[in-house]
Amino acid sequence: MKKILLIAAIGFSAMSATAQDKNVASAKEALTLDGDTLKAKDYIEKAIQDPSTKNEAKTWWVRAGIYLAMQSSNKYKSSAPYKEATASLIKVIEIKPDYQKNEVNANLLSCAYIYFNEGIEDYNSRKFDDAIEQMKHVVEIHDLQGGKRFSDKSFDTIAAKAKYVMANAAYYGNRYDEAITYINELKTSPYIKEPVLYMNLSDIYEKQKKNAESIAALEEGRRAFPEDKSLRIAEINYYIKTGQQDVLIKKLEDAVAKEPNNAELQAILGNGYEQLAFPKDAAGHDVAKPANYNDYIAKAETAYQKAIDATPENTANNQKAIYNYNLGALFFNEATVYNGQMKDLTTAEQKKYDDLKAKRDALFTKSIPYLENTYNAFDAKAGALSNDDKNTYLSSMIALQNIYAIQGKLDKAGEMKKKIAALRGH
Repeated sequence: MKKILLIAAIGFSAMSATAQDKNVASAKEALTLDGDTLKAKDYIEKAIQDPSTKNEAKTWWVRAGIYLAMQSSNKYKSSAPYKEATASLIKVIEIKPDYQKNEVNANLLSCAYIYFNEGIEDYNSRKFDDAIEQMKHVVEIHDLQGGKRFSDKSFDTIAAKAKYVMANAAYYGNRYDEAITYINELKTSPYIKEPVLYMNLSDIYEKQKKNAESIAALEEGRRAFPEDKSLRIAEINYYIKTGQQDVLIKKLEDAVAKEPNNAELQAILGNGYEQLAFPKDAAGHDVAKPANYNDYIAKAETAYQKAIDATPENTANNQKAIYNYNLGALFFNEATVYNGQMKDLTTAEQKKYDDLKAKRDALFTKSIPYLENTYNAFDAKAGALSNDDKNTYLSSMIALQNIYAIQGKLDKAGEMKKKIAALRGH
């Protein structure tokens, strides 16, 4: 951040103390000769009320110098004199744009940086309304005379950053209409390139029940930042939440094609295929299997296995254990489909029953190593699991208990039963 430099020594030129400007002259004398800022302030406030001097550029120039001097003093700094200094400097420009131009600009820049720093402090303290108001002044100063007042190009960046803070503060402060305006203005800024703007814009539209605008914001962000992972995941989550599985799968397939070793994407793709294989109605009830059920299952299996293979052992977030559970649960769920079909058969359909049982048992057998991997990984640190991981741990044990019981491994089934009871607190 640019260091703030207050130019309190405002370089007053000699002024004749005519009757009309006696208060201005007295203010200047009190400040420069006596160092009495309060006395100077009293004189200058009289001058801006006097019809003979209130519309003079030099009156406001002297007033700016007084308040800048106060800003430089620890005695007065807490009252934020820079705000009155800023207003005075802007008044100078309104009355006579070229009056002491270089000095006016230098002091305005100093004030702008104070506003900016104060705005950052307010934002970090979650005082979002205050942050917006502070940053508005930075932008206002920058935009004087159509934004052409200042030659310091670094100020363009600061003004853009100020608007970026305004956009985020409005978003977190639930001032959504303002946030939309600021974000749309920032989209064309050459100084701010932040994917989060599109994510926030999409979230605002979603909260406003504007689904078309919500996904359009994400898609626009994806075009602007095609490699950004956060936008990609946000887009995927949107399609998951809205149940647009066909669109989701296409997006995922495209993403996986670009990053085949991205375990997270492979796992999400696997889950997408699994949901297509086991569709549910609006109430969450199972519906008939799709015609291409086997294709979806095969693709889900492949994607889950790739997620496992792409994940290192002992990852801090337990992802390898979770991906193992996903694949084990896929085989388990396939097996339960055959189990349901077996229950519907009559005694006269023994051959069909045996065929289904063989397929079911083969799937249960395939699921065991993956479920055991999950169980072993979580069992080693059962006391430190998050709620989500604890649920996965429990689910793996329930599935294993059922399989062991079906396979006649009653000792192992009993062990799982005890573990499940202990985890549930029974």
